[in-house]
Amino acid sequence: MRSIPLSILAALPTVLPALLAQPATAEDLVLEQAPSEIRIEAMPDGQMRIVNTTRRFETNLLATLADRQAVQHQLLAIEHRAELVEGTEIERQFGAGGVKVTAYPLSAAGKGGASFTIESPGDAVRVDGPYLTISHYGCCAEGGTDSIFSLETGRYLFNANGPGQAGDWVTIGARGGLENERILAYHLVPTPLDSLLFGDVENGAAIISYARRDRPLQRVALVAPQAVFDAGRELDWLPKAALTGPGQGEASDRLFIERSGSGAEIFDGITYRLSLDDATMIEIPVNADRLDIAGAKLPAGYRLVETPLEQPQ
Repeated sequence: MRSIPLSILAALPTVLPALLAQPATAEDLVLEQAPSEIRIEAMPDGQMRIVNTTRRFETNLLATLADRQAVQHQLLAIEHRAELVEGTEIERQFGAGGVKVTAYPLSAAGKGGASFTIESPGDAVRVDGPYLTISHYGCCAEGGTDSIFSLETGRYLFNANGPGQAGDWVTIGARGGLENERILAYHLVPTPLDSLLFGDVENGAAIISYARRDRPLQRVALVAPQAVFDAGRELDWLPKAALTGPGQGEASDRLFIERSGSGAEIFDGITYRLSLDDATMIEIPVNADRLDIAGAKLPAGYRLVETPLEQPQ
């Protein structure tokens, strides 16, 4: 389980009173139905296509970055579609799953209009405080990956894998509240989503993302030499991420900066370290609130390239 970032702990004195002040949910506050359905289609040779669509509602509370005195109460309409083909003469085949989540504000007056809708391929979906996690399962030699979205804005933040319930994140906090928090996460190949995430980048080995909890800030792809893939070394990576910063000794998975000012002034002089194995270490400085590609230390033959912030389609 990930530790609670210090920036969130610092915000609790303003968040908790707002939480406690929330009125009890009134009976019949939301009168909604979310029927699930299953559709079976006959195919040649006695095969069947089965499409199972499940729907549910969840409520969610989150402190907002826009107003630290406010707590956002949401109703989330969650739809998950799973598809498979099966028959007596074939092995079961799974099709592409899909997720659709629409967020509505809730108040004592009832449900408001839709704030945003998130749509993505995916095999499972989970609400985790300020984040929506859509999981993509791996198979055989492929690992899985999680797509993380902000439940405050609906923005796609990053993909992550590695150890942890939703991948391996490290966080940086600072004085000033939740807006002064940064997240660094990695996605390593091979996964079923690689062609979408890397796009035209050839020999992509990892994507390293830099984000706030409400929006992405920067994303870079780590490109490896062809020899790495020819030897199958990516299948043996055991990644570990950590941070070092001003006045800190040992590297850690979270860092708190004792500074005030703008993001460029606070998030400076920090180093993100990603160890792929005992012999392969990636070091990327965070300077002026940016991943400093030019200042990165990389193994011979590796390089970093900027990639788009938009959600891959």
